[in-house]
Amino acid sequence: MVKGEKLAAFAVTQAPAELRARILSESKRITVRHGAARWQRLLRHWNEAPQLHLQVKNRQPSTDNVWRIPTHEGAEIELVVEPWTAKPEKIQWFALTTKYLRCNLTDLSSDQVGFVANAAPRPAWNELQIDNHDSVLPITKIDNLFNQQLHCGSLRMRARAVVDGTIRETPVLELRRFISSGFRAAITEQFGLPYLFGSG
Repeated sequence: MVKGEKLAAFAVTQAPAELRARILSESKRITVRHGAARWQRLLRHWNEAPQLHLQVKNRQPSTDNVWRIPTHEGAEIELVVEPWTAKPEKIQWFALTTKYLRCNLTDLSSDQVGFVANAAPRPAWNELQIDNHDSVLPITKIDNLFNQQLHCGSLRMRARAVVDGTIRETPVLELRRFISSGFRAAITEQFGLPYLFGSG
């Protein structure tokens, strides 16, 4: 940097539509300590368009906000727009698959942690677009993203659409499919999640 040159800055108020949609969908996970009132005003301004979220049709999420479905049952994930009078267009569906099989969340040195010595420091996700443009996604269209043999495991979903000329994105929905009940069900619904060393 040349002396006296201004530092490059990103003006979030000028963020492109896709980034605004992502910020709004993840706003509950973003903490702003300085200028919090200004940040909330900006979110309210961006939030004037209809809102989107995903849900599994005719089902309820568990108390941890995860949607659980036995592998022997069919299901449909639906894109819900509020208010219901708004009609989504250009619908895109995405599956978020784990980028790393294991992560080392600790600050231990590589000679202390063994098999996670070279693991990523935190989970990350690949965003795979799904070939579906309707407001309802049958689970059969994402069956190949679960465990190939047992068709169980965990998968995160997101959708994006244009509503009233504005790009909107849903918060992430976590979908888990399981076999049997009790301990076996709890184990099989974990397939597809990364191992987090140091998570407690």
